[in-house]
Amino acid sequence: MDEQLAIELLSTQFINKYDIERTVNRVVKYMENYKRLEMQTTSEICLITSKDFSQIYVDKSSSHSDGVYGQIDKLIDNERLYNEISYKLSIVNKKLTPEEKAYFSIIFRDMKSEYIASNVIGRSRNGLKPIRNSCALKVALAIGKEVLKGAPPFDDED
Repeated sequence: MDEQLAIELLSTQFINKYDIERTVNRVVKYMENYKRLEMQTTSEICLITSKDFSQIYVDKSSSHSDGVYGQIDKLIDNERLYNEISYKLSIVNKKLTPEEKAYFSIIFRDMKSEYIASNVIGRSRNGLKPIRNSCALKVALAIGKEVLKGAPPFDDED
């Protein structure tokens, strides 16, 4: 049996355990951060292995070190975070149906409207709802941004 045929939308019963609106908002914020990192990064998407790293000790006693080394540290942290997020998204991508992949690309990745998604996928805006809910929840579960119903509101401030 083809692997892609085995992948299905999440059931309504499973989805109903989660606060989908808050979950979608958290996924959107996460993807906005990813887009920001993507624009700031200088590398292509790649997986970094631990053998590529070595410990570096920086003498912060000189007066110029805070500015220069601080910027370098931030750049390295952004590159690492971008690669980590890219890896997580590549894993979850394998668990999405073709319609969910299209929805993810159009809405979460490219930040376009549901009108465009409905035209590309060939579903009405109401017909997109199960695809949206399943896609958002799969992504949220993969990145740890899902919100159970009844969860306190301050959890959204990640």
